[in-house]
Amino acid sequence: MKKLTVMIVAVFVVTEVAAHHFYSTFPITLKGYTGNQTNSVSYSGQIARHILHDSLKKLAGKGDGGLDIWITSSL
Repeated sequence: MKKLTVMIVAVFVVTEVAAHHFYSTFPITLKGYTGNQTNSVSYSGQIARHILHDSLKKLAGKGDGGLDIWITSSL
């Protein structure tokens, strides 16, 4: 579990650095915005979707094709 946490944090850091380098020229265009941010690019949602997708795919691969009791009890 600790390795997974470290890997997830590393993915966030590397992606943020790469995204800032390549996509930092999109200014915030929201009228009335008074915050400190100068860049409107954010990949946190996309990263979360990829992590969720990969996690579900790995979990589904562990199944035997049958319906587990913990699934039926939660329905």
